[in-house]
Amino acid sequence: MNIEERVAHAKEYFAKGYNCSQAVLLAYADYYGIDKDTAAMLSAPLGGGVGRMREVCGAVTGMALVVGLKYPAADPTNKPARMENYAAVREVAKSFEDKFGSIVCRELLALKKGEEPQNSASGHPIERKGAHSCAVIVENAARIVGEKLSKKD
Repeated sequence: MNIEERVAHAKEYFAKGYNCSQAVLLAYADYYGIDKDTAAMLSAPLGGGVGRMREVCGAVTGMALVVGLKYPAADPTNKPARMENYAAVREVAKSFEDKFGSIVCRELLALKKGEEPQNSASGHPIERKGAHSCAVIVENAARIVGEKLSKKD
């Protein structure tokens, strides 16, 4: 897997108007045999910090979805698989938080609770003083999860 190609795909999806969660998942969906439409539908509600509530960043939830494809935990009786899944999600979330200082959309965008950012024509938040760029966040999330997928466990 070429991580930088996946990062480039995530950036392209985001530039086309997909939300942060969609952009990250779409960049890796084909690698796991998930079709583009299904990936976009599954991740659509997670944008804007889950339904635009500005909670957990969509790029982080996108990473969690991708990690779930590598570390599946579909069987509720398989506790070791579930624990491996959770540990992998925590690992990528920690890497993200170490880089950006938070995994919360509102904090990343320097918003007060209930405040909405000004959006560009594509619907993405316009950069604000003290805020992170969503495009940069998507790019880094795609790289972080790619690095996790590439590790030998």
